[in-house]
Amino acid sequence: MSAFLSLPIAGPVIALAFIAPGLFLLLHAGNKTLLRRVSGRMLTGFGVLLMMGALTFLLNQRSALSGFSEAPGTLVDIGGYKIHVLCEGPRDDEPTDLWISGGYSQELHLYHLHAEARKTRRSCLVDRAGTGWSERGPLPRTTKRTVDEFEAALRELGEDGPFVIIGHSLGAVIGANFAAHYPERVVGLVAVDGTPWALVNATGHGPEGWCKSPYPTFLVLGSMFGLGQALPFLNPLNHPDAEALHAPLGEMWEPLKAIESQPRSLITAHEGLKESCFGGYDVVKLPGSLGDLPILSIVQQAHADEAQTLAEAKLWQRIEGKTAIANWRRTSEAAREEYANYSTRGATIVAPKDAGHLMTLTEPAFVLAAVDSLRAQVVSEDRRRPSIDDPRPLDGARSALPE
Repeated sequence: MSAFLSLPIAGPVIALAFIAPGLFLLLHAGNKTLLRRVSGRMLTGFGVLLMMGALTFLLNQRSALSGFSEAPGTLVDIGGYKIHVLCEGPRDDEPTDLWISGGYSQELHLYHLHAEARKTRRSCLVDRAGTGWSERGPLPRTTKRTVDEFEAALRELGEDGPFVIIGHSLGAVIGANFAAHYPERVVGLVAVDGTPWALVNATGHGPEGWCKSPYPTFLVLGSMFGLGQALPFLNPLNHPDAEALHAPLGEMWEPLKAIESQPRSLITAHEGLKESCFGGYDVVKLPGSLGDLPILSIVQQAHADEAQTLAEAKLWQRIEGKTAIANWRRTSEAAREEYANYSTRGATIVAPKDAGHLMTLTEPAFVLAAVDSLRAQVVSEDRRRPSIDDPRPLDGARSALPE
């Protein structure tokens, strides 16, 4: 069913499934029962409304993506399905940036950072299977499978790195695991408010966590028939504040919004996020997992206001009770150092005040400066992972969190 709903023709086909029997009843009703005539009119009318919504959605998609008759990068066949890879910038002896967006979403979310990086070095974006311009891949959408797809697509395209990986949110999980499974290809990792396993286990698996979210039937059908444009709660990217937040994306904002509105994107995001909640021994979780790989973890500033902290715990995490809130606070504090602790060469820095989780949009210059800082360290060490006993922070980085 997911494969069918992901097709562009799914909306019109569903609409026809109502129109066809409705017309049949009308054409064969004659002077027979009133019920048959009324049923025929209702089915036909409902089907016509669905068809109008579906065609409007497809026309809006065509308009928003008019500048992309072809994918901006290269579609790389990795064995029965194709992964979209966009690599730009000069090829030289320095590491290549590999940007990985948060959630289970397309890489246009980080295009503005890639566009800046490509001016001075090689930079790559890879759409996960089923997102952006990449084709749907096999299920389940595990972290290991995604990492293998990234490596295969980059290798097939001749992008050998070595890579400095920059992962935002859940993208940091992909980045850390890429480094673990293909250590010879990675020389540095920047986790931009990376999602820690400590919170996935405590929050994602909670009563209302994303690990237990139901199949997004209402969202998929609403999007398919054009309701996402009229009802912003069906698609947060259509909220009035979303355009201002995504201003750094420039001309890429409209295509990003269009692609994220597709039923295929919503279905794939659900499949990917569900699988991100589960990981066996092939997923990085423990301190020291990445040896002495240089890592820079950027985290949000902690709330200084106790009341605000408690309000957030109750509103977003549905946490109640003194013991539960105390444990949540300890887990959150420990999670802030999780990525830095993956390596003996890890450091943590704090983003500017009010940067928020979407600091890739609110503080792009800060993120780029942090990446440049890590790159400078890697390049100065001739791209080899140093073996030292004494972990040291990056030059100019704050290795201690605020009180």
